[in-house]
Amino acid sequence: MFNKKVYVERREELCKIMKKGIGVFLGNGDSPKNYLDNCYEFSQDSTFLYYFGLNRANLVAVIDFSNGETYISGVDFTLDDMIWMGEQKTILECAKEYGINKFIQSKKLKEFILDKSEGTDEDDEDYYQEILYIEPYRADLAIKLAELLDIEISEVLTYSSLKLKKAVIQQRNIKSQEEIAEIERAVNITREMHLKAMEMMRPDIYEYEIKAEVEKVAAKYNCTTSFQTIATIHGETLHNHSYNNLLKEGDILLLDCGARTELGYCGDMTTVIPVSGKFSEKQK
Repeated sequence: MFNKKVYVERREELCKIMKKGIGVFLGNGDSPKNYLDNCYEFSQDSTFLYYFGLNRANLVAVIDFSNGETYISGVDFTLDDMIWMGEQKTILECAKEYGINKFIQSKKLKEFILDKSEGTDEDDEDYYQEILYIEPYRADLAIKLAELLDIEISEVLTYSSLKLKKAVIQQRNIKSQEEIAEIERAVNITREMHLKAMEMMRPDIYEYEIKAEVEKVAAKYNCTTSFQTIATIHGETLHNHSYNNLLKEGDILLLDCGARTELGYCGDMTTVIPVSGKFSEKQK
């Protein structure tokens, strides 16, 4: 994590831009693969990480832009959870590391948000404009927003805030020195991933062997991948996620991959590598 001050200052700057309104920020939840407790690797929403830092599933943050008050909401781990996971910090204990000192129980969050919106009459056509959020890209978050704000799921995109979206873009588009250092770290690890592919390039190995080794490089630095790795001899097909082809003399491997650091900053590079070690005149 960055220093606590970084997250506090980011939220303060957002409040200066927005001036008023109740900002609702949804963190990502777990996404089950084939049953509830077998989930895909968790990846936090990047805007949530930017302002609140918490890399934990199923959280909601609320900012009162008029006074800067910030709240975190979620469900703490139960004793049953801790039997499997060991002792865990409470959400508030974790949030305090990022300068957030107020906690709201999930079951009280809807009432809290609606009360915070200056008590505007629910029948007022401007009512929902007081509650500001960025449109979600996941269906589960759209459902959650609809439930929290007492609106139809079909209305979630309609009532999303363009002003808040532009403010977040304006702020996140300018990188601090800490962010630049983290991006450079991600890029350097990504470079190492591509060099590893070049080192092992030869005929009679499979694309999936290349994929396994480059992703091992990312894992060595406690990173995940920025996106699903593309390692293919059929580079003419965009976003080819099959890895079953055997590399042969005369082939070119297209490798598109990157490392994602613990803080969510990513590298993304694409290289083409001749299987024989050198480009032929035709390949050039």
